[in-house]
Amino acid sequence: MQLVESVEPPGGSTTVLGPSLALDLSWAIHAVWKLPLQTAQPTLGTLYREHPELAEEVRGFWDDGLGCYPELEVLA
Repeated sequence: MQLVESVEPPGGSTTVLGPSLALDLSWAIHAVWKLPLQTAQPTLGTLYREHPELAEEVRGFWDDGLGCYPELEVLA
C-alpha cells in the first residue's frame, strides 16, 4: 500500500496520503492482547487463533508488559 500518491487530475495535481503502514502494523500486533480488536478485524482473530505460536511470539517480542509498541507510533 502506498503512503503517498500523486494524482494528476484535470486542472492541477493532488497528493493523496494513505494509511500508515507502521500504524497498521502496530494495531495488528496490539490485537494479540485485545479481543475487541480481533473481533473488529476478524482476519487477525483467525490468524491468532489458528496460529497460537505466532501469538506467543508477538507477546514475547517486547516483553515489557505494555501490550503496545510506542516505538511504532513514532514511525507512523
